[in-house]
Amino acid sequence: MSQEIVIIGGGISGLALAQNVLASQPDRQVTILEGSSRLGGRIYTQYKGLFEMGAKRVAENHTETIKLLKSLGLGDRLHFKNLFESGETAYLDGEALDNVNLFFTKLQLVNQLKQILGDSNPDKIYRKSTGEWLRAMGMSRQDLVKLEKLYGFSDEFRKSNAGEGLPYIISILDPDLPYSQVAGGLSELVDRLVSQLKRRYSDRLTIKTNCYIDQISYLGKKGFRLVNDESEKFQASALVMALPPHALQQIKMSGFPEGAVQRLEHLLERKVPTTLLRIYGVFHQPNLFRHCEPIITDLACRHVTPIKSENNQLSYAMLSYTDGPGARHLSQLLEQGRYRPQIKKWLTTLYPSLRDRLDPSTKLDIVHYLWEPAGYYTAPGSPHHLLNRELRQPFGKLDIPLYLVGDTYSDLPIWIEGSLRSTREVAKLLKRRETFQPMTPEMTSESRERGFKIKGVLNRIFRDCPDRIWSSQDILDDPNREYLLVLGGYVLNVEKFVETHPGGEAILRGCGNGQDWTRKFQRVQAHRGQRKLKRIKAYLSEKSLIQCLGRFK
Repeated sequence: MSQEIVIIGGGISGLALAQNVLASQPDRQVTILEGSSRLGGRIYTQYKGLFEMGAKRVAENHTETIKLLKSLGLGDRLHFKNLFESGETAYLDGEALDNVNLFFTKLQLVNQLKQILGDSNPDKIYRKSTGEWLRAMGMSRQDLVKLEKLYGFSDEFRKSNAGEGLPYIISILDPDLPYSQVAGGLSELVDRLVSQLKRRYSDRLTIKTNCYIDQISYLGKKGFRLVNDESEKFQASALVMALPPHALQQIKMSGFPEGAVQRLEHLLERKVPTTLLRIYGVFHQPNLFRHCEPIITDLACRHVTPIKSENNQLSYAMLSYTDGPGARHLSQLLEQGRYRPQIKKWLTTLYPSLRDRLDPSTKLDIVHYLWEPAGYYTAPGSPHHLLNRELRQPFGKLDIPLYLVGDTYSDLPIWIEGSLRSTREVAKLLKRRETFQPMTPEMTSESRERGFKIKGVLNRIFRDCPDRIWSSQDILDDPNREYLLVLGGYVLNVEKFVETHPGGEAILRGCGNGQDWTRKFQRVQAHRGQRKLKRIKAYLSEKSLIQCLGRFK
């Protein structure tokens, strides 16, 4: 069975990428191979009474998620509320914080974090974990402990590097950021997306479930051969793996250049997993949580959220939501049968009104779900935006069309939003690869030689470039032209340089207008006015910081 693009993984990343590719590239054929019996991955609305075991909450700054929901006719399910409107409270260090005090406590800490982030050296912030960096930047231990308690989770402070974790914590903790609970959960998002794909692209899309791929062979110009656990074979000219690191590591990969797979494994080792646990309860007692608001606490349950119900005989609540060591601790209590009496003690502590209302003999049904791993952070020492970019196209330097997509490989490590943003980036890479054109007769010997007029390390960059011919108009029409630099007869995408070098965008502004900067580089002198160009030349000597798109005509 031969297909042009094969996507391994039918979660939201794989489905969204298929939609993007099929909509923007009308000549493409796409096959989605999903190992389980259903599509959607972790987005799975599993009702146990009123319980949502999958994704449900969306923040107002999750622009890609909101855009997708609206495009599928689900925009009316969004009803945003901030901290004041949601009525969230807290119980920390044995004391209760009401809604107003919680708001201003969070706001004070968020402003402190923003100040620290603004004062941080961008070249050093990735070297430490978030907690270590905050202490190094002068945050008191007392404030750090309060911050972690109010945040409600721990792994972002211990496992994530500060460059990735700090902006994420600020966005989640910000009391002014409205959130919406999506009525009915998000499984309908998956159902509607799949229906739309099948309806619009039935002639170019194949979806196969219960197809677990366990072998991938690279065949050079012939693409890839994939084999599933039933020995069924698939052929692909381009391969996208919408899988997390632990699933990738279970696939046997062969035929790749020496050291390539080991290099990928080394990159994946810089991603550290986290664990999440949700516990829901049904109390066989009516109106138990009447007038009880959601609460965040430093007790082991961390988050408790009463759930409104029209059932007058039962009372519902999310009894715990926690991560890391706390998740494993509560999981052990569940296995040992010690959770039920403990949660009743916690509830009467958090909600004093329950001391008189909660009958000790009340029957409690418990439903729980443990995600292990639930997601990944970038370990200290690795700039996450550079690592993620390399992981999205791990064999790009070898011109092997294999890509990784998912929230793990996004610069925003948020479940659905991160997944959608990574699909947008990978779709660009696939589109860009499609636009490469073969060498044409109009390439004269003179134009072939122009790229080799610059001496030194730049030559090895030019030798590996694709054969597409670019004109001035091509560059002017390119939406990313502000990051295109014509040098030595070649068109270079210097977006990585812009992102990693302070002031890089200002330095390169205006370079993408079709002019050839070769002469300016050849004239670089030691005087002060040309130091910026010398810095550009030094950065271009690192091949990993640029991408050569083709030759300039």
